[in-house]
Amino acid sequence: MKKALLVLVGLVCLFSMYGAAQVPRSRHVWIVTEENHSFEDAAGSMPYLMSLGKHYGIATQYYADMHNSISALMHLTAGQTVTTDDSTPNTFDVDNIVRHLLRKGLSFRSYQEQLPQTGFLGLWSGPYVKRHNPLAYFTDVANSNLRNDIVPIQQLASDLANHSTANYNYITPDLNHDAHDGSLQIADEWLHQYLPPILGQPEFQPGGDGLLFVVFDEGNLGSNIDFRCNASSSSPDCGGRVLVVVAGPNVKPGFQSPTFYNHESLLATVCQALATDSCPGAAVNSAPMTDFFVTPLSASPGTASARAGQPARYSLRVQPVSGFYNSDVRFSCAKLPPNVKCSFLPTTVQSGSGGGNTTLTISVPPSSWARLPAFGRRTGPELALWLGLPGLAVLSGGGAKRKWWLFVAAPAVLAAVVLSFGCGGGAASPTNAAVTTRQQTYIVNVVAQSSSASYSVSVQLRVTN
Repeated sequence: MKKALLVLVGLVCLFSMYGAAQVPRSRHVWIVTEENHSFEDAAGSMPYLMSLGKHYGIATQYYADMHNSISALMHLTAGQTVTTDDSTPNTFDVDNIVRHLLRKGLSFRSYQEQLPQTGFLGLWSGPYVKRHNPLAYFTDVANSNLRNDIVPIQQLASDLANHSTANYNYITPDLNHDAHDGSLQIADEWLHQYLPPILGQPEFQPGGDGLLFVVFDEGNLGSNIDFRCNASSSSPDCGGRVLVVVAGPNVKPGFQSPTFYNHESLLATVCQALATDSCPGAAVNSAPMTDFFVTPLSASPGTASARAGQPARYSLRVQPVSGFYNSDVRFSCAKLPPNVKCSFLPTTVQSGSGGGNTTLTISVPPSSWARLPAFGRRTGPELALWLGLPGLAVLSGGGAKRKWWLFVAAPAVLAAVVLSFGCGGGAASPTNAAVTTRQQTYIVNVVAQSSSASYSVSVQLRVTN
């Protein structure tokens, strides 16, 4: 019971106090997939890719969900296995990234090396294999004109020159160039040829919103098969540790993430970057790779204390991420509690290459205590007692009635204790017979808005009388 209470306290405080980290918005997402090599082999044999990762970011604890190409890549695009048959001719009516893109009016394109013609849905053609092109299996694509967005990679150069690439771009080298049949060195040379023109696009310059992932589908196969699930365990159901490089102007320079991630994590990151309403499969419950990105808006301190009638001040910093680069950023407070006021000085900043700062002032009038909601003026023990009385009244009873009342009363008592003590919302104990110190906690959501982007952060204010 004690352990469960501590967990509940932690969850209540976590979600009531601070907003989650955010992936900066993007309208230019790129995914390049490589094949069948574990992290150590790829890191030791691909100098160009590693130089890119050292300049931008590397996921050092990224693990494939499972082995075999089609299932691994389905996790990357649908958040579930879908099929394990590399030779299946079937298409699948399952939730997938394309479906979510279409709902938001966003575009996609699949660039495939050695694809014989636009919209080709055959299982193979020379060194091209369909199993490395997961978008071709979804009914959303295969059974509509969207199949024409599966194109030979030769179209990439003209699309880049005309700035007509899609919002979501999926690139697959052929078997000789994705390290499946060819060497890691050959795969690295291919990336050195194809990635610089992408990274040279305006969206990948300072202030742009470009986002590029290079990801291996699974770890080593053959006699040295990699079954690692995470840093400390392995299982025949797992796909091994793989190299993933994250690149873009909003990525922390030289960042190396020690956080566990998998293909659903990358998919969740794509969904958040593109601001889709949700995400397919298990990605809907996966944490995106937020630690890779510069924080658009931050507040210091996260929590401040003040007496009623006195102001509390916070320093807000805006970083020059996409939408906040060389643009005017204005501020506001959303869902402000009654009687609480906020102001900003300056009211607008320009976030250039060095970012921008403003001071947030939050104040509560001295008379606010008289107008607080009834629960706000209760002490923790009083609140717990009043909510617990129905249960205490029937403790001496018996049978089904007693069990029913306990079932109702116990959660009420637990909630009262959590909200009163766990997050600092209850009043402090009297210091003497004449004076009672009361404390009220406010959560204020601060919004920074430019003409093209909006980010928010929550701050906490503790007010005493």
